Amino acid sequence: MPKIPTLLIVLNAFLVLSSCKGQKNTTTAEVKDFPDMELIMEENYSGSEVEETLIIKDQKSLAAFFGKINRTRKPGLPIPEVDFSNEMLFIWCAGAEVTEMPELYLAQETKDAYILSKDQKNNKTETKTVTSPFRIYKLPNTSKDVIFEGTDNRLD
Repeated sequence: MPKIPTLLIVLNAFLVLSSCKGQKNTTTAEVKDFPDMELIMEENYSGSEVEETLIIKDQKSLAAFFGKINRTRKPGLPIPEVDFSNEMLFIWCAGAEVTEMPELYLAQETKDAYILSKDQKNNKTETKTVTSPFRIYKLPNTSKDVIFEGTDNRLD
């Protein structure tokens, strides 16, 4: 008889652990054709209504960005750990979107700049949920400009 309660406890624990999705884990992926640029986080709410890009080179700026996001999130997103002496972050906020966020790729590299572009997807989605997704990419700290085609923003 004592085996049934133990079996129920183990079964309940398994069900709880296997069904809890919690927050999305950060993803690690490379931008197409740009292996030095690594996707470290992707979420559906940036708080930005318009498309914008940011280069973050210090902890204070990163904390300010996450402060804006976490004002309305409970629990808030954890701030990623970054060694700003060797790395910098490229943040892409897509603005208010009703479709899936496109992929980034390295369109061109010159001696002075990395030129990134969007790979537009032609997928038609059935949902009409409005989100403001963002992605955070880690790349080596460089003196090159990062230029994002389509937004007309020149970043340094």
